[in-house]
Amino acid sequence: MLIPTTYAVQVIAITMQQQTNDLEECDSTAHSKHFIGFFDRSVILTYIGIAFSVVGICIVFCGDIKWSLICLISAGICDVLDGTVARACGRRTDEEKMYGIQIDSLADAVSFVALPAAIMFGMGHTDVVSIAVCVFFVLAGLIRLAHFNVMASISEQDSFTGLPVTSSCVLIPLLWLLSRYLDGIAMDAIADVALVLTAILFVSRIQIRKPSATAKIVLGAAGIIGIAIIICI
Repeated sequence: MLIPTTYAVQVIAITMQQQTNDLEECDSTAHSKHFIGFFDRSVILTYIGIAFSVVGICIVFCGDIKWSLICLISAGICDVLDGTVARACGRRTDEEKMYGIQIDSLADAVSFVALPAAIMFGMGHTDVVSIAVCVFFVLAGLIRLAHFNVMASISEQDSFTGLPVTSSCVLIPLLWLLSRYLDGIAMDAIADVALVLTAILFVSRIQIRKPSATAKIVLGAAGIIGIAIIICI
């Protein structure tokens, strides 16, 4: 009886050691030895999206709205695909999953809330009413993201409550295209109404199912086509 028991103990010990090695390997690829945060491939697209957004904001102040729009759409493509890439990385610790949720929402705040507001300002919507509308838009977007974080930390959600802020990737380029044919008071009014309605949808309780893998591919392709159209105009 002693030999089988000893063998069983050895097997358990080897299994536990292997699991420990797996976790250490995961941590070594996710954590930096010298910096806080995670830097593995599960969040790389999120970081790239943030970079596009910051560049887009900087370009707004250089007066080139077209390339700011391209940065906005590029950030949207990164956001569509980052979740798929993260899940493809295999087993992730609870800490990694929670970090992914938080950094994704922070990225969305920059990419699809702050950058759109900057683009609208760069397009000339600088009157008091337009600025107030942008403030409302940003506030609603942040409320929506904070609510998503809270709900995602409680349980996994299979649908979105409220319009996702990534819809800015569609709204802002459309307003820019429209501004090429309209200007003055009419365009200001249309832009203000569109932003207010979108902001209200951000904080509404409408339920929108999360896109499937196929839908994400379609959205990514649509984003690439949108970039091509903007470049050609």
